[in-house]
Amino acid sequence: MKGSKRLLLLAALLVGFGLTKTADAQSALIESVTIVSPDSGTVRGIDSTFVVTATVLDYTASDSLEVVMYLIAGGVDTAGVADNTGTDLSSRFNTISGKTMAPASNVSVNAKRRGTATGRDLLASGNADSVVVSTGTDRVTFTWYGRIDSTSGTVNNIRAAAVALDYNAGGAANSSTAVKVSAATKSFDIDADRPANPDSLVSIDASTLQTATINDTSRNIAGIGDTITVRTKLGATTIGVLQGDSLSVRLNIFGKNFAVDKNSRSSDTLKTMITLAEGTFGELDASANTTAAVYLVDKAGNLSGGLDTAPQGATKATTFIFDTKAPDLTEATGDTILPVSNDTITDGTINGDGVAKDLNPITYGLGEALDSLFIAFTGPSTLNVKIGSGATKNDSATSPLAKTTKRVLDLSSKANGAKDSTATVRGTDGASVATVQGAYADSVLATGVYSIT
Repeated sequence: MKGSKRLLLLAALLVGFGLTKTADAQSALIESVTIVSPDSGTVRGIDSTFVVTATVLDYTASDSLEVVMYLIAGGVDTAGVADNTGTDLSSRFNTISGKTMAPASNVSVNAKRRGTATGRDLLASGNADSVVVSTGTDRVTFTWYGRIDSTSGTVNNIRAAAVALDYNAGGAANSSTAVKVSAATKSFDIDADRPANPDSLVSIDASTLQTATINDTSRNIAGIGDTITVRTKLGATTIGVLQGDSLSVRLNIFGKNFAVDKNSRSSDTLKTMITLAEGTFGELDASANTTAAVYLVDKAGNLSGGLDTAPQGATKATTFIFDTKAPDLTEATGDTILPVSNDTITDGTINGDGVAKDLNPITYGLGEALDSLFIAFTGPSTLNVKIGSGATKNDSATSPLAKTTKRVLDLSSKANGAKDSTATVRGTDGASVATVQGAYADSVLATGVYSIT
């Protein structure tokens, strides 16, 4: 259900250009008020933006100007459209114009441009994304970048208006302009009422989950190729969602939005399936928000929730986190692999005390803990070595594929023994961390030139 409220989008700008020593002989005049955006006939929803300009003709631009800009309904210059959260500047409008704005609560902005010893500066406060003041010959243009608030309600035929106060120095009375209204040929509508929430987010499941210890906590991880299934019960919103096209459904999970197919359902329960691909959610982030939300979305872009509230949707916490960044052994991701390309390697022999160790074995350090690492040789031998992470995947003492821990691959047995001989992953101190098995066929390494991947 939509409530009916009125929103006063009001911008008050106080612009000072320094004061003259003698009275101002020429009062200012508002030359034009223009809705720059949105286009005429557009419906603006919560948090959407609009731009209004007011151009003031002022032949004595060294004095000060104060301008109030606001939105009106139906072309009536005192029919502001109210906002219950904005700073109230309606009293300022009443003082300058001699009229009475209704209602009193409003979205407003107050900007003051004043003369200083080194030039002019602009002070701004209130309710607007920003206010820009530009000065030309005999003219000053105020540009108001506004935003629709969640308490704005539904109001049609929105136009803009402005009134100005010209400050005079030397004891002369300040002078007010008449209220100026934008052209009737351009107006827009406001819809700031949220649709109702779906009944509940029933379940979030993953087809396959891996387990890893992250910051001393065991976490379930969904990765590339896994399928996430989300079930949402529409309940009382079923007819509104399934009949017509006024409402769409959106899933937000781990900060990413997915369109929900309204035709994929069982009775009033929607079923959404997402197959994870490379980059769907990026690198593993243990601190990511694990709460998923399903929203109904109306034509104005408003997300479902209560009246005059922030978006709510139907929510549920996931029992897993995501990692959809495939490992890439590069320095850019924190990996170090030695020797570099086109270099000679030694077999990794770790000799006893008093004897020099191998100078150039295959060594690696990983930017993230891995489940598996494959090393393949192409050339006189087609040895393939698979290194697994072990039972404790990120334990720097026991896992050969722990994050940041430097490892040495000892291939000395491959050069000397049978084709099914094993290789050893060692720490930099020579201690064995794990034994790994190479492929049997052509697995004996000897002197030669190889490509390694």
